[in-house]
Amino acid sequence: MLGIATDVVPFESVWERAQEIESPHLPKEHGKVLFEISQRAPGNCVEIGSWMGRSTALIGSAVRNSGGRLYSIDHWNKIAGGIVQTDMDIWKSWNQTVNDWDLEKFVIPLRGLSHEIASGWNFKRHSIGFLFIDGLHSYLETSPLRFPDEWKKEYGMTGWQIAGREVPLEDYAPIFPRGAKLDYDAWAGNVVPGGYLIMHDVNRPEHPGCSKVWSEDVVDSKLWTIIIDGDGFGMARKN
Repeated sequence: MLGIATDVVPFESVWERAQEIESPHLPKEHGKVLFEISQRAPGNCVEIGSWMGRSTALIGSAVRNSGGRLYSIDHWNKIAGGIVQTDMDIWKSWNQTVNDWDLEKFVIPLRGLSHEIASGWNFKRHSIGFLFIDGLHSYLETSPLRFPDEWKKEYGMTGWQIAGREVPLEDYAPIFPRGAKLDYDAWAGNVVPGGYLIMHDVNRPEHPGCSKVWSEDVVDSKLWTIIIDGDGFGMARKN
């Protein structure tokens, strides 16, 4: 542990400030649970899916209060040998958030695919007391990566950068495994007894992949005690 912060910051103050970070899919009630659970996690906190950093700021502030540590996992547009170019540099913006919030000592970024990062993780040395899964919402994909038109427009995708070359979006479609099932299988089994799992966007028809993992691997499993089984938000404690 890094040592409990001398000035403990309450959730309301953190949430008010976090509104400066774009995240339309993380409402206050979900953010409060993330903050409170990560603040008392019996081990390291891991989030899969960080993006612009609102969840990072919330969980990072909580672990700063408690003297814990957060490992934030995201590809931040670095995918299968290339980097997706967008109107905004997401990786730069996330790092700026961490710096602005003075969380550098408490938050460690791990850039890449979660199951690949897990393969090199020492779970005995770095125990997981809290896991938040909010990455790719499909169940399991191995098909060539293609971006929907709405994503291209929303994020201002302009192309790929591969080995220093600019490549049009349509000219590169990498094939690699990805999805919520991989995230769960790589990490959830290593949450310590008494530790917590939260999955976002479950029990929603528009996200059948997340819902399938939550239903089959968590709700129907004897490994977990369900605490919240709501619309868009599930939380369980490891037995």
